[in-house]
Amino acid sequence: MLKNVFTSGGDFPYLDSPAGLLTPKGYLFYTRESVLEAYAGKLLSEQPVGEWLRRATRCIESTDAAGVWSVLLFLSLLPLMWAIPAVLGVSILWHQSRTAFAGPAADAFLKVFTNEIVMLLAGVAVLSWLGISGEAGKAASGIALFLVYKFGWIRMLLSRMFEGDAYGNANLKADPPQPGSNDRILNMLLIRFGIKSGITLPSVEVMERDIMQAMQKSASQRKQWTKGHKK
Repeated sequence: MLKNVFTSGGDFPYLDSPAGLLTPKGYLFYTRESVLEAYAGKLLSEQPVGEWLRRATRCIESTDAAGVWSVLLFLSLLPLMWAIPAVLGVSILWHQSRTAFAGPAADAFLKVFTNEIVMLLAGVAVLSWLGISGEAGKAASGIALFLVYKFGWIRMLLSRMFEGDAYGNANLKADPPQPGSNDRILNMLLIRFGIKSGITLPSVEVMERDIMQAMQKSASQRKQWTKGHKK
């Protein structure tokens, strides 16, 4: 029933809530439609908010795709004992540098790179070849790792480790609260596409300052709500 409260922007559903823009997968961006309109009205006139959230989600989840492609590549080229550490190493590096791919230069690449059908076909081809070649251990490990990455478990673990939240949302428990990777990715998308279109947007610092203010307001409201319900 929850999906009924989500609006569709460019056929990508999201909820414009007092806490921020929330997607059905649980990614929260500490901004509002009205704030984005003030920042990047010209960009939003060309493409709706939902399309920008779609791009941000694609970049957020690119860690999963990087893991899948690394599994298929390294299992084909390396012994199993070296392939798994190599896959994990690539996952960490990619996860920590995702904002570099948030922009027009990598947009078309990420569409193909994160395409589920392309990854599934490649996975079936490579893992079947490993099985036929007598590499049963690699094939079994590949299937397990493919599923682990496909469900986003490694990405959520890395986000929990490095950011304090499995979904990459802002860390409200920190003092002061810290913006999450979701907010940084969305900001960089808007700024870089704005530069490409010749549209001047506020700097990252200004946008993050406003995000911090929104986070502190949200944290304060949450504390007041909790205190009120404890009485």
